[in-house]
Amino acid sequence: EACESATPSVKELTENSRALGDSFGEADSTFQKTTAAVEGTAAQAAIYAQRLKELEAAGLDTDAAHKEYELTVEKLNAILPELNLTIDEQTGLINGGTEALLRNIDAWKQAALEQAALDKYETELKAWAEAQLEVATNQAKLNSLGRDHKDLLERRAAVAQRLTEISQEIDAVNADVTLTYAEQAEKIRALNEETQALAEEHGALLNEIAANEKEQTVYTEAVEAGTEVLGGYEEQVEAAQEALKAFARRRRNLPRECRQRSRLLHPSKIALRNWLRHIQRLVTRQKKASIRNFRFGKSSTALLQHLRTI
Repeated sequence: EACESATPSVKELTENSRALGDSFGEADSTFQKTTAAVEGTAAQAAIYAQRLKELEAAGLDTDAAHKEYELTVEKLNAILPELNLTIDEQTGLINGGTEALLRNIDAWKQAALEQAALDKYETELKAWAEAQLEVATNQAKLNSLGRDHKDLLERRAAVAQRLTEISQEIDAVNADVTLTYAEQAEKIRALNEETQALAEEHGALLNEIAANEKEQTVYTEAVEAGTEVLGGYEEQVEAAQEALKAFARRRRNLPRECRQRSRLLHPSKIALRNWLRHIQRLVTRQKKASIRNFRFGKSSTALLQHLRTI
C-alpha cells in the first residue's frame, strides 16, 4: 500500500506533455492578437504621418494648422513613444521629415511583428522542451525500475535456490545414520529456522516485484503517452527552428550597428537560448545518471545547435 500511494499516476507524470496543446494554442492566440494590435497601430500612425505631410504641403500658415500639426505629433508620440518625435523650433516641422517618419513606422511595424513571432516561438519551444524533459525523466525512472526488477529477480532466484538446497540437506540429515537423535534434531531445527526466514524473505521479494512491475506499467504508459504527444508537435517545433534560423541569417547580413539594434529589439531570444541550455544540462544530467536506450527528438538537438550560432 505504501508503494502504491507513493507512485504518481500517469496523469501526474504527463502534466507538461498534456499542457502542450494549451501552451501552443495560447501562444498562437497571443500572437494573433499582438499582430492585429501592431497592424492597427502602424496603420493609425501612417494615417497621422500622412496628415502631417498634407499639412506641410498646404503650408503651416495659420494658427489652426500649427495647432493641428502639433496635436498630430502628440498623437503619434502617444501611440508610438519609440518614435520620440520632436518639432524643430526654427521650421516648426518634425525633425527628420515625414518621409523618414513613414520609414520608421514601417521599421517599427516589422520589428514588432518579428518580436511577436519570436515570443510565440519562445513560448512554444519552452513548453515543448519541458514536455521533452518530462519524458526523459520518466524514462530515467523506468530504466531505474528495470534495473531494480532485475536485481529483485536475481535475489528471489537465490532464495529459491537456497530453499531447494535446504530441502535436500534436510533429507540428507534424516538419512544420515551416523548422527545421534539429538544431533539430528538440532540440525533439522536450524535448517527449519533458516527455511522460515527465507520463506518470509521470498514472500517480501514477491511483493516488491509485484509493486515494481505495477510501477513500471505506470511509467511505461507515461513515456509512451508523452512521446506520442511530442511527435504530434514535431513539425511545429521544426517550423519554429527554421524561423529562428532565418532570423539569425538576416541579422548576420545586417551592418554592425543594425545587428546591435536587433539585439535590443529581441532580448527574449537570448533568454530563450539560455533557458534551453539549462534544459539541455538537465537532460544531459538525467542521461548520464540513468537514461538508457532513449532517443531524444531531433528538434531539440538541432534547435540548440542553431541557437548557438545566433
